[in-house]
Amino acid sequence: MAEAKQDGGAEKKTAKILIVIIILLLLIIVGGAVFFMLNGNNSVVPEEEIEDRQQSESSDGANKEFYYYDVEQPLRVNFPKGSSASLIEIKVAFLSDHDSEDALKKHEPMIVNNLLMTISAMGADQLHTKEGKNELRRRMLEETEEVMRKMTGKNEVQEVFFTAFVMQ
Repeated sequence: MAEAKQDGGAEKKTAKILIVIIILLLLIIVGGAVFFMLNGNNSVVPEEEIEDRQQSESSDGANKEFYYYDVEQPLRVNFPKGSSASLIEIKVAFLSDHDSEDALKKHEPMIVNNLLMTISAMGADQLHTKEGKNELRRRMLEETEEVMRKMTGKNEVQEVFFTAFVMQ
């Protein structure tokens, strides 16, 4: 009878230890996932470089103040069958001066069109790598600069940032 109680107590202790281990493993996994999500898609352009650009491109020596303009609608592109992904969804934000916000808003349809074409031209296979994503950002910036120069005669867009990037 005493042995039966001890076996039951040992089983309860083992079950409690197992539950604690499982909880700790889940916490480690969730913590690691959060860490990689927060640090995995860092900006490619160092903060010092952005500050240098802001200072060097400011007119008559005065520092311009820069803002982020978020394109509300996500950029969605379907890739052809046989590609490594069938769909990509990207949300972007532009770093520009405050005066360019109205121009970005006004010419957003043309900008979005050109960005969608740029994403399609890159292809899904290339966008799986960090280099491919950086190349896409570079091309998107060029397209946006081209639209801004064509439509407004000037370009105040400094950088393009991905605020969401999903491939399925």
